[in-house]
Amino acid sequence: MNHRDMIIICAYAPTESGNEEAKDAFYEELEQVYDTMPGHCIKLLLGDMNAQVGKENSFKTTIGKHSLHDRSNDNRIRLINFAISKNMVISSTRFPRKNIHKETWLSPGGRFSSQIDHVIIENKHKTIIKNVKSYRGADADTDHYLVLIDFRVKMSMEWKKKQKKLGKYDVDKLKNKETVRTYQETVANLLGRREGSDKEQIEESWKVIKTSITESAEKVIQLTQRKKTKKWFNDNCKKAIRERNEVRIKAIHTPTPENIRDFENKRRKVNTLIRKEKRSTEKERLEDIENLKHNPREFFKRCKTFKNGFVPAIRMIEDNNGTLITKPENIAEEFRSYFEKILNRDSTTGIGEQDVPYITQRNQKY
Repeated sequence: MNHRDMIIICAYAPTESGNEEAKDAFYEELEQVYDTMPGHCIKLLLGDMNAQVGKENSFKTTIGKHSLHDRSNDNRIRLINFAISKNMVISSTRFPRKNIHKETWLSPGGRFSSQIDHVIIENKHKTIIKNVKSYRGADADTDHYLVLIDFRVKMSMEWKKKQKKLGKYDVDKLKNKETVRTYQETVANLLGRREGSDKEQIEESWKVIKTSITESAEKVIQLTQRKKTKKWFNDNCKKAIRERNEVRIKAIHTPTPENIRDFENKRRKVNTLIRKEKRSTEKERLEDIENLKHNPREFFKRCKTFKNGFVPAIRMIEDNNGTLITKPENIAEEFRSYFEKILNRDSTTGIGEQDVPYITQRNQKY
């Protein structure tokens, strides 16, 4: 199998009692997002669709015959129509298992259960999903059960190659004039060893320059040591959650008013402890940032990290039609065309938005 990406679309549909306009708007937006996905990718739709899928024979090829419910609600009709229009199947209702492993939502008080969280995949890729079931033992402090998906797909050898981790150089050492002088002399000595470099090809010359700079940096500047950050989710939090999960399992197996009340009390105590630990760690981080007020560069860097939190890398861009591009060679071609239109232009000619590809701010992080 060639290099292949998997795109996971997470969705939350309006409830059954929601108004029709909200439901129509949701599925219109979902269809719009789905249509912008590249055709060569494996597309997987997950989420709380608030749809009770039945066991109607007329939709057997799309929904299977192992749903928890016998009759369907209105949201189910919309979900099935969407799946049929996109040639998809609902995998969460296609595997035989006990009813307790089909339930995905438990009502307050534990009186009713339902299967409203679903897994939908393209029909041509449906065989990669081997099983879908609810995992009642997972404690996520929610009225939904964790849904496990067992899928197996053959990936290319590129995924198995170990990527070399790039370190960061300790550039603060360059504030020392003696270090700067040593670094310059080291680079000059390495470059001076290669005589006749003018006759070399561009690629060979670039390799010489690159090697000289990196070897000098590793020798003189050296790499920074990665510091371990203190995690707010410590042993106290783990112990409290284990105890809460024990009370939760007891309430699920024996949903008496006393057991449910014990679980709610334990849940409140654990949430209070988690908030306390998180705020305490954040306070320590802010105190560390205040101590960097004489180092503006590091100060604002830490402030930005604290404010934005984790920002995942985005390795895709959009073309003029809003279609996502994921293949590296296609991305390079899109950028080549983009800069060709900008740079190869008369200085007196204005650049209109309609003349260049649409590359958003988030896509420039590639």
